[in-house]
Amino acid sequence: MGVVTTRKNAGATTSPRRRCDGRASGRRDHLVKLAAETFATLEAHRAAVTVMRNDRGYPRSLPGGRFDHLDKAGTEIERMWIEQIERGQRAGCFRSDVNPAPTYRLIRDGIPGTVRWFRPGGRIDTADLTEHHITVLFDGPTTGTRTTRRA
Repeated sequence: MGVVTTRKNAGATTSPRRRCDGRASGRRDHLVKLAAETFATLEAHRAAVTVMRNDRGYPRSLPGGRFDHLDKAGTEIERMWIEQIERGQRAGCFRSDVNPAPTYRLIRDGIPGTVRWFRPGGRIDTADLTEHHITVLFDGPTTGTRTTRRA
């Protein structure tokens, strides 16, 4: 979602690519940074995240192409995530038997949904929320070996 991954600070916009393509120690670090940036927007752009989560098609239906940049940003963000997953697969950091596109969508779709229950200034902040999401994502909620089987 383009609107949930670009944050404005003091009037200057920094691209997600510039913030997340630093010299991280591994591909996991890149995904952690992308997720952290996305969760951070829950505080900064809560209303925009809510609109995009609940009625993404509405801005597209408005005349004049005023919101075309949202689709372009979404495409760029999806490309960044998938690229990081593919790089991680090539480097042996991520499983090679999972498709990067649905993997990205599963990760992505878990983030904006939190706008319904996350409250800035509440018991959990965005850093804790990011850490929890990443822990469940990479380590899973259970212990032991994989129990699922391919169909």
